[in-house]
Amino acid sequence: MSGEGSARLRRRLAICAGLFVTTALSPAVVAQGTGETAAAPASTASGEEEILVTAQRKSERLQKVPIAVSAFSQDQLQKQKIDGGPNLVLSIPNVNFSKGNFTGSNFSIRGIGSKLVAASGDSATGIHINGSPLTANNLFEADFFDMERVEVLRGPQGTLYGRNATGGVVNLITAKPNFDEVMGNVRAEYGNYNSVKLRGMFNAPLGDMFAVRLAGTYLKRDGFGTNLTTGNDADSRDLWGGRVTLGFQPDETFTAYLMWDHFDEDDRRSRIGKQLCSKDSGPANIGGSAFSAIPPIATIQQGFFSQGCRATATDAPDIFGTVDSRATLGGLFGALGGFQTGDAYVGKMQTRNVRDIESAFDPIYRSKTDIYQLVMDWDITPNVRLSSLTSYTEFNLFTRQDYNRYSPSTLFNTSPNPVNAFAAVPGYAAVIYPLLFPGGVVNDPQNGAQNRFTTSDISSAFTEQFTQEFRVSTSFDGPVNFSLGANYLNLDATGDYYVMFNTGTAYYQVNN
Repeated sequence: MSGEGSARLRRRLAICAGLFVTTALSPAVVAQGTGETAAAPASTASGEEEILVTAQRKSERLQKVPIAVSAFSQDQLQKQKIDGGPNLVLSIPNVNFSKGNFTGSNFSIRGIGSKLVAASGDSATGIHINGSPLTANNLFEADFFDMERVEVLRGPQGTLYGRNATGGVVNLITAKPNFDEVMGNVRAEYGNYNSVKLRGMFNAPLGDMFAVRLAGTYLKRDGFGTNLTTGNDADSRDLWGGRVTLGFQPDETFTAYLMWDHFDEDDRRSRIGKQLCSKDSGPANIGGSAFSAIPPIATIQQGFFSQGCRATATDAPDIFGTVDSRATLGGLFGALGGFQTGDAYVGKMQTRNVRDIESAFDPIYRSKTDIYQLVMDWDITPNVRLSSLTSYTEFNLFTRQDYNRYSPSTLFNTSPNPVNAFAAVPGYAAVIYPLLFPGGVVNDPQNGAQNRFTTSDISSAFTEQFTQEFRVSTSFDGPVNFSLGANYLNLDATGDYYVMFNTGTAYYQVNN
C-alpha cells in the first residue's frame, strides 16, 4: 500500500475589516458580494415573477443591478430542471462545471477556475450559503431544495466577502420562515432506473414572535451502468438532505434566523467515469540499441519506457484500450516479485458502454455535511442596519473505487517468473512463493484475496469551519451610503488520497 497526497491544513485568518462606500450618483455603481437576507420574489404588473437580489448587499430588482449576475427563484429552478450545481451550466453564460479524480470539482466562470489537487488549494469560485462561505461543500452532490433563490455573480468578488474569489461567487439563499401563515407542499417524482425523488416543505408560525420552516429532499435510483464483475449496479444514488430554520421577530426592527442544514449520501457513485486509453506498448529499441536477448528481461525493459497510454485522438479505433501495466508502479512490483509476466492487460479492451465498468468491488461514496447558522439583522435606525452572521460547518467525505475499473486479462503466476528480484534467495520459487501465494492468490487486506493484478484508491476529507461576520450598512436618501464590516474564519481541513495495489502488498510480504 502506498499513501499519496496526505495533507494537514490548519489556517487561521486574523480578523480583517473592509470598508465599502457606494454612491447613488451614477447607475454604474461598483459593488460586489451577496449575503443579506433578501426579500422574497415579487410580482410585476403583468403577473410575471420578479426576482430581488442582494448582489450589492441591498435588496434590488435583478433587472436594475449593474453587474453580471444570474439569479433563479425556486420556481425557475424547477421549471428549468436545475436540480443542483452542475446543472447551472445549462442556463448561465460563461460557466463550466467539471469533476476531478480526487472528489473535488471545478466550477469555472469566464474560464477562471481551479483544478489544483491540494488540501491547501482554494477554488477560484466562492460557494456561499446565505452569505457564509463554504470552503468544503456539496455543490457537486446535493440537490437544490426550498431555495429562495440561487445567485451566480461573474467576475472577481472579494470586496464584501472577506475571501477573494477571482472567478465569481455562487450564493445559495435558502427560504426563510413565514411569520404570518401555515403553508406546505410536497413534490414526488418517479422515473426510469427506479428513480424516486421527494421534496417537501412545511412552514408554521409559533405564536406572535416565532416561526419554523422544515424542508427536505430525498433521491434514490439504480445505477445507470453495471459493474460487469460483480453484476451489481454502478453509479447509483442514495442521498437525502434536510433543513430546519427557526425564525424570531419580536418587532419590525429585529429579525433572527437559526438554521441547521444536513446532507447525507451513501451509495455507489463513481467519482469519475471511464478512462479512455490507447495502449502504449513501449518502443522496439532505444536509440537503435536493442533490449536484452532474453525475452523475459526484454519484456521488463520495454515496459520501463512505456507511457502506459499514448497520445491519440478520442475517436481512435483502440481508444477503449487499457493501460500497459508494466508502466505503472504496481506493474513494477509485479515484475520485481515475479508475480506477473508482462502486461497484466495484454489484449484487453474495455466495453464500449461508457457507463459500464469492471471492478473487483463496487464503488463506495459517502458524504455527510452539517451546517449551523445564526443570522441576525437589527435596524438601529430606519436607515442604519447592524447584521451578524455566525456559521459552523462539518464536512466528511469517504470514497473508494477500483483504480482502473477494468479486469486484467492474465492471472498471477502460480510459480514466480524466473526473472525477479528474489531469484537468488534459497527456496523462493520452491517453498516461499507457494507458501505465501498458493495458486497465485495474494491475500491483500485492502483489495481482498485475488489471483490477478488488483488496484484501488481512497479519497477522503474532513473539514471543520467557523465563520463570524459583523456588518453595518446604511440606506440614506442622499448620494452616499456605506457598508462597513469585519469577518473571521477558522478552518481545519484534512485531505487524504491512497492508492493500493496487491502486487505491492505481496512484495512486502516476501520481504518480511
